[in-house]
Amino acid sequence: MSHCIDMSRGAFVDAPAWWDHDSAKVVEHFPGMTLRDLAEKGNMLHRINKVPAEVTIWTPEGSRTVEVPNQHHLVRSDDQRVVSPSTVTDRYGVMEPELIVNQLDVYVNAGFARPDACFSLYEGQSDVFTLRMLDAAGPLGENWRLYFVVQDFHGGMGACRGKVTGIRVVCNNTATAAFGAGADWRVRHGSQASLDLVLAMQEWEEATAAIERFNAAAERMARSKVQIPATVDILLGLNEKEKKVTPQLQAKRDDLIARADDPDNGTVGESLWDVYNAVTSFNTHNDSGKGAKTAMGRFVGSLNGSRYNFERKAFETLVALIPDGI
Repeated sequence: MSHCIDMSRGAFVDAPAWWDHDSAKVVEHFPGMTLRDLAEKGNMLHRINKVPAEVTIWTPEGSRTVEVPNQHHLVRSDDQRVVSPSTVTDRYGVMEPELIVNQLDVYVNAGFARPDACFSLYEGQSDVFTLRMLDAAGPLGENWRLYFVVQDFHGGMGACRGKVTGIRVVCNNTATAAFGAGADWRVRHGSQASLDLVLAMQEWEEATAAIERFNAAAERMARSKVQIPATVDILLGLNEKEKKVTPQLQAKRDDLIARADDPDNGTVGESLWDVYNAVTSFNTHNDSGKGAKTAMGRFVGSLNGSRYNFERKAFETLVALIPDGI
């Protein structure tokens, strides 16, 4: 299973679960390892050259090849593969893989992250580099694991984009999922293309601050004792007299109440945190609703669909229910 990966190059620290271990370039992490070390193993330090586009003109006297003004192909240096789906103009600025590696290694050398993966998609038309940020302390003994992903598209496929995400990007499918709600930043291929590390660091700092705010709210919710049925009714709007209770809504209510008091689910039926965990469990496992019959459908819906909206609104509602002084 290639997941659109260019099998001629790429390397991973620890193999993705679906990977064919006989052919994978899997590298064991070692102290002091840089993204450059990983990129060298994966043959990802190639250059992207602009080569003038040519056309063949046929005449009664024969044929001749001429250059097309202001049009270039993007060609990978080591195997001469054309990696742009269309030609580019003189103004197009190439984002060299080595430039991306060198700038991301600023994070690695500063101790903020470690290398995770580097690979090409669509026969080289897109290059991906990922760092695993240092694990952050999560609520109630859990941990956050975040990744910093940079995906560069060559030619007309798009800009270079970056994202801080909880999804480990190891193929086209996971890249699509990680960027499903949009990129944190984009860099167009102007005449001087380069990463904006200041902006990227701001995104990382904002993500870290958001984690800290979530952790604080989670701890307060865990200390807030409530009646589970009444709290679920508030989440679903069933405390409003004009709310019509359909069979589907009643089933959702019953499911949430059960999930909020389920030791196998890590809940004990006592607090606002139990209710929030019931919501996340529902989003992950309940297969009712459009697009929810498969785990992938529920996963996508939790990222940027109706399930995401339900979880976000539930969190906001539960935070507002935390009593003063807690």
